[in-house]
Amino acid sequence: MAPAGAPPYAGPPYEVVITDENIGPAGLSQYWVTIENLDVSSTAYRDAVKEVVSDVAAGEQSADVIVTVVTDRKIAEAESPSTVLDFIEEYGDDYLVNAIPTLEVEGWVASYSGGLNPDQADPTDALDGYEILWWPYGDLEVEAWKPDLPAST
Repeated sequence: MAPAGAPPYAGPPYEVVITDENIGPAGLSQYWVTIENLDVSSTAYRDAVKEVVSDVAAGEQSADVIVTVVTDRKIAEAESPSTVLDFIEEYGDDYLVNAIPTLEVEGWVASYSGGLNPDQADPTDALDGYEILWWPYGDLEVEAWKPDLPAST
């Protein structure tokens, strides 16, 4: 939820399905977000995803977060460190190994990381530490980008 005084959220409906805290050497929070019925037939979806990332970052009051956007909750459950064991128990190893990679190609839309050195995974304030990976398990494209956050009141 955005802080008071922030402009109203205008992006697509989304759900934060899992939050993993203190991830990696940078100690960032990772938000696993699902957007159902995301139309990816044109590049307009990228603006929608950026709206979601900006909203999550505003709620965190920091651009130094990880926001992973998927269209299928199973991807988040299979990849999140806090839920993968429960996922394996429910669906089995074979499903994790064989079905999830196929889902990821079409359903892992983007991964934003902010405040994270892309080479060493340690904290950074450098501009290259803020980026979105579009289709990380498909036709990967990297975009340098940092959400604008509302000024604190």
